[in-house]
Amino acid sequence: MGLESLAKYQPLNIADFMQEAMFNPLYGYYQTKNPFGKKGDFITAPKISQIFGELIAAYFLNFILNEKEEVSLVEMGAGCGTLFKDILITFDKITKKLNKTIKVNYNIIEISEN
Repeated sequence: MGLESLAKYQPLNIADFMQEAMFNPLYGYYQTKNPFGKKGDFITAPKISQIFGELIAAYFLNFILNEKEEVSLVEMGAGCGTLFKDILITFDKITKKLNKTIKVNYNIIEISEN
């Protein structure tokens, strides 16, 4: 490849490269296949067991239960929301046992359709 043909290419930062590699509508990793699960490329901890979400919920509640009446949580790259579901179910179970109330505002940021 000669220098004249390289001149048309612009530098690409890592964030733009990853965006293109992962989410390009025609060729992106997450757009062309479902990489999750037993037949996929990987599986995440929340899909293996709800214990992961329960532990995170217990950790959060340890700090917020006696301090706050309302919390806002955001999960980035949530997929189908399994982790958040486990966290919210655990929040509900623990607060009911302790006869406490906490309002949880939650938002999921996910750009993949999978």
